Amino acid sequence: MANQYDDYSEYIDPVFASVGATVYSNDLAKKIRGENLKLKEQGKRVWNLIPQEGFQERVCLADADLVICGGKKGGGKVLTNDSDIITPFGIRKNGDLKVGDIISNPCTGGMEQVIEIYEHPEHDFYRLFFDDGSWVDCGLEHLWEVRQTGYTHKRRNLYGLGVEDDYRIWTFGMIKKWLDEQEEGKHYISGTKCRSRKYLVVPLCEPVRFTRAGNCMRRTDIDPYVIGAVIGDGCLTESATRYCDARLTSADNDIIREFKKAGVVVSAMTQRKGSKATDYELMSDKLREQLSISKLYGCKSADKFIPTCYKFATIDERKAIIQGLMDTDGYIDNRGHCYFTSISRTLAEDVQFIIRSLGGWASISVDTNTGYKDSLGNFVKCQDAYTVSIKMKDTSMLFRLARKKARCRRFNGGLSEVVRRIVGYEHVGTKDGRCITVDSPDSLYMTNDFIVTHNTWVSLFKALYYIYNPDVAMYAFRRLEDDVKRGPWKASKPIFRGFGIPKEASYEWSFLDGQGATLKMEHLQDLGKVSDRFRGAELAYLDIEELPEFTRDNVGVIQDFLAVNRNTAGVRSQMVCTCNPVGRSNKLRILLDWYIDPETDTIIPERDGKKRYMFFYGKDITEIAWGNSWQEVYSHPAAKQKIDLLLKGREGMSPEDMILTMQFIEGDYSDNRILQLTDKRYISRLASSGGESVANDLQGVWRDIDSGTGLITREDMEAFFDNAERRDGTMRATADVALTGDFMVLFAFDGHHVCDMEAWRGAPTDEIPAFIDKFLRKNGVREENFAYDSNGLGLWLKDSFKRSFQFNNKSAASDPKLWNNLKSESAEKFVKAIKGREFSISEELLRRRFTDSKGHSFTVSDRLMEERMAIKRKDSDEARFEIIAKKQMKIEIGHSPDFVEALFMVMPLFERRKALVRTNFSFIM
Repeated sequence: MANQYDDYSEYIDPVFASVGATVYSNDLAKKIRGENLKLKEQGKRVWNLIPQEGFQERVCLADADLVICGGKKGGGKVLTNDSDIITPFGIRKNGDLKVGDIISNPCTGGMEQVIEIYEHPEHDFYRLFFDDGSWVDCGLEHLWEVRQTGYTHKRRNLYGLGVEDDYRIWTFGMIKKWLDEQEEGKHYISGTKCRSRKYLVVPLCEPVRFTRAGNCMRRTDIDPYVIGAVIGDGCLTESATRYCDARLTSADNDIIREFKKAGVVVSAMTQRKGSKATDYELMSDKLREQLSISKLYGCKSADKFIPTCYKFATIDERKAIIQGLMDTDGYIDNRGHCYFTSISRTLAEDVQFIIRSLGGWASISVDTNTGYKDSLGNFVKCQDAYTVSIKMKDTSMLFRLARKKARCRRFNGGLSEVVRRIVGYEHVGTKDGRCITVDSPDSLYMTNDFIVTHNTWVSLFKALYYIYNPDVAMYAFRRLEDDVKRGPWKASKPIFRGFGIPKEASYEWSFLDGQGATLKMEHLQDLGKVSDRFRGAELAYLDIEELPEFTRDNVGVIQDFLAVNRNTAGVRSQMVCTCNPVGRSNKLRILLDWYIDPETDTIIPERDGKKRYMFFYGKDITEIAWGNSWQEVYSHPAAKQKIDLLLKGREGMSPEDMILTMQFIEGDYSDNRILQLTDKRYISRLASSGGESVANDLQGVWRDIDSGTGLITREDMEAFFDNAERRDGTMRATADVALTGDFMVLFAFDGHHVCDMEAWRGAPTDEIPAFIDKFLRKNGVREENFAYDSNGLGLWLKDSFKRSFQFNNKSAASDPKLWNNLKSESAEKFVKAIKGREFSISEELLRRRFTDSKGHSFTVSDRLMEERMAIKRKDSDEARFEIIAKKQMKIEIGHSPDFVEALFMVMPLFERRKALVRTNFSFIM
């Protein structure tokens, strides 16, 4: 796409010019590509965007009704192995991470998954310093999201965009070059009386949601504000707590009211001479217990700290303990600047940690000249004071005291954002390192001190073909709403700048000042409503990003959109989808079978990009007629029958009009010249990691690997399948009850060995009790050792099996501090047992085959391997474990997890104990 200020008249094709048309030759494309490579080599921005030769060009030229493209994934970024990585469960070292591990997402505060790891032994590292005293060691190729201060891109003013649109992805090598140039006198704000420097800054994270449980996190339910205030202005020495649980010195009645509201008994002792402050004695069982288990008793002022259970607590609890500390030992001046001071270095660092975890900026300074003059005028040295300077988007969340909240101001009057400023770097030599890739659309994660560091253009390029037609309506989709902004919307801005006006609120582009086409970006969280939402709409061009997100269970979203993908705008309708390799657990892999070698699970080169003809004569993935021509498709009996039926009464239409075309086009690293130039070590990083992920990245292998966030890995399940029998002679059984489209599943256990099972759909209600009774007798299972799902349909089994264990999902857990409910407790215990290799299963059972409601045939091993992905921890602020809801499970795997739920229902039976009672010479357990 030529810039309007460039003169490319010499490249106008003379043949088209002779008839009044301006068409540029292919030589211009080559020239612009060459110019772009030179700009990238110099670390400059590319303005004349053009599809690269190879993959991008092939996709733009594809003319099939359905174009699926992609197939190979990108790389990551290098940090030292000893770098801290922020996770929902605490801090982990980069070198300890594994593929599949969950870490924290800085953009949402929630979770994301590590999907790739690349080892870099003896890598060259630099230490990057920030203005709050934090630093991180990284390689030259490491990616950062940065922006320049004192700089506003023109399009921000033109389109009313936010400051986040000035952020760019830079390598550390580019940052290093910028900092070196600054030392040479460059990068100053022009037009100012005094030479004011520009700086590079990185964004702060959103408040991080920690999810950590266990004895180290044990705490009472007392308001954390009380703990914070006691740490701040309380006395916890042995002499002070001899007759009470703690002492507090305060001049604020509001603080005392917060204590009383929390159930603490407060008794006033004495008011200090010459001071408004009063000494108080505090009495509370919860306070005493918390101070005891946190080991705060006996701490002097210089020894105080924030207990670990609060450093990794929920967002609200961390805010509360900070409020207690800031209301007592915190300060806010008339400008709204906030500080916390303590003679305990550990406490200051703990406050800094929590502030950073809440998305704030915190820096510690030390005053070594503290003291006072005695009566003789001699200076008496006191302990060093540590002051934490704090910046937050909203400082009012730091306080509860009204007089302090009244001084709160928006940072810099709301004119600028709170960021980390890059202040320098130094070379630290060679270390072992690794880079990770995460599964979030923004590709960001957090390293030391909550520093935010970084981790599709082709389908959006195609949209430019349509922008001059005002009758064309285009759509781009992602599965989840949050992914729209961080995915295609963010990627579209550098592509469409200068061509249209972006509407941030609705994620919509209006091209050519409203005189051209429109492109709107939406989510498709409810796939069942696609037809209803877009029936009758004029959809000339559709872009679906990350197609595997939609096709786990079926390819219905493709069928639905192809059905509505028609228009009267005078252009050919087209649907373009991007994807990465998936295995047979995803129906997209089955849709693309013709393109994939069954022996190697890689794309067959001679079929890459070849057009296929297709017709859906049913709803299932297997009900598609394929061919290399429309005539071949029409010769399929089922397709011909349906096509002939649809054409009845339709004059002017032929069978050819009813048959669609599809192309799959595979991307390749060798096609991406810019990536090769800007990231020369990309291919070596991929090759260094080893394992299945390398094959996926380098060769595009369409085979299942562990890519989910389930708690049970593929290796865990395979070990369960292969484990030696774990029998002990005690027979137990479980049943997951269902009567409609879901399966009713029965398992029999000999100890921890799964020795028998039955599963069926749609059995008559009155036959179920007799069938279960027969199953129990067959396997010698006493009724007391039988557990069934008593929620919903299972309730009517109550009278038939009175002595059995009624498994109510929402029943209280044995320890409510550790688990949210019985289902969560059983699931986590089952996970630990599987990982501990405590269970085994009959090989004959694994080979048994069943057919689901859609006619799909599967083995028990296939089903269990798939359903393990439904065992996931819920993303929440709670410290205790909670499994995801049944509705979310169905979304994750595409159906009800009946088989795996029937398995973990056995866990309460192992702990069920009843006394032996003799009644009329019969024994009842």
